Amino acid sequence: MAALLSISEIIEIGDVSIYLSSNNNSRGALFGSRMASPISPVEIDVVTDALRWGLEGDSTDDTLRGTANYLLWMCGKYGQQAQYIISGAGGGTVVPGQSVTRPEPLDFIVSASSVIVTGATGATLSAFIGWNLQFLRGGIGQNTTDVGDGSSYYGWNRTTGALTISPALQEAELIRITPV
Repeated sequence: MAALLSISEIIEIGDVSIYLSSNNNSRGALFGSRMASPISPVEIDVVTDALRWGLEGDSTDDTLRGTANYLLWMCGKYGQQAQYIISGAGGGTVVPGQSVTRPEPLDFIVSASSVIVTGATGATLSAFIGWNLQFLRGGIGQNTTDVGDGSSYYGWNRTTGALTISPALQEAELIRITPV
């Protein structure tokens, strides 16, 4: 859970947001049409000054927090930029993830001792879990749906590694399974 910003911190964000909003509006006037800021720098300035006045006056008014939240809302994207400017680089670090190396394609000729044996209609291919597959049978790419005309097809569950093949593999067929 993020820490709640203090009233003083929000006032500082408001002060920085004023010039960020002004700069954005000025670039629009200088370089041509652009979408104007939803809240003008003058409005941000007025609310920032009102909040500063309330804080410096030792106000015990419960609306100070509400006004501070309203100012933070008004600052919008400029408030986010202001926080970065005020606090420096901050924000933590990004830890690089593991690089994933695609498994090599699996090429074999169907036999009684091949990866998927003669007569088999399926297998579990753990090395390809998480990958989509291209399945070539005799050098011809196979569909993943049964079109109902007796042609061959395959099914693949990338979560479990379950491969289903129809019809059953025949002796001496050339098979190539490629992770993509």
